[in-house]
Amino acid sequence: MERRKFIIATVLTATALLLRCKSKTIKTISEDGYFASLKEDILHWLESVRYKEDGWGRFKYNIHMYRDYGLESSAFAIKLLNKFGELGNILDEQIDEAVSFFMDCLDPEDGFFKDPLVSEDDKVSEHLTRVVKWYWEQLPEEKRRPDEPKIKELLDAFEKHILDKETGMPTMGGCTSRNKAMAGAFKAYGSYRMKDIQDAGNRMAEFLLKVHHKSDGGFSFYPDHCLPVHNSVRISDKKPESDSLGILMGVQCMEYADEWNAMPTK
Repeated sequence: MERRKFIIATVLTATALLLRCKSKTIKTISEDGYFASLKEDILHWLESVRYKEDGWGRFKYNIHMYRDYGLESSAFAIKLLNKFGELGNILDEQIDEAVSFFMDCLDPEDGFFKDPLVSEDDKVSEHLTRVVKWYWEQLPEEKRRPDEPKIKELLDAFEKHILDKETGMPTMGGCTSRNKAMAGAFKAYGSYRMKDIQDAGNRMAEFLLKVHHKSDGGFSFYPDHCLPVHNSVRISDKKPESDSLGILMGVQCMEYADEWNAMPTK
């Protein structure tokens, strides 16, 4: 299975399992942190992008998304509900509807999850490998080989800078989200510099609240507008509004800041 499709399939399978385990999900939220201050507005936003016609569990990327809902955006929304400890409040019948939706998107022929509303016209390019793909398409037919020098150079660079040699997953610098990379770097310093870590976390949170936080209560992936394309699929025009991936990443950053602020300083 192609690595990207394996990763997406794993994420969506995990989402279906998460729904089934909702009663075991426990989330402790500090009442005075960044995370808690966002909860009410983000839950309201999630309800505003929920598609209400065909059972519970379908969500848009953003208010003005081209289609009624998205498969990955639904997974992001359910992750957010879990982060805020809300899955336990969802009725069992609704959970069943969401699980059925995800499993209906699984193609038994190849094992991939496929968004039922995405057509070929919605796709703009290949994800992650678009440079290799562009160069490949410029080559004459007889040179379209993996061992062609420039293609090999591009693939070698991808292997070296993106793929983890131990796991084979694209978790190296080129694909690691900035908030997670920052969190890992700060945690590596140890508690003896905890005050510096807390200050950096607070600066990160305040930056996101000032630049990426939108009037609808969430966060946009880009400073000025929502995510227009995700995983090579068109989502929306560039609107000054929140999107589910921007919110998920913003909330993760707020969690880090709250976690660091709760740690004792030396």
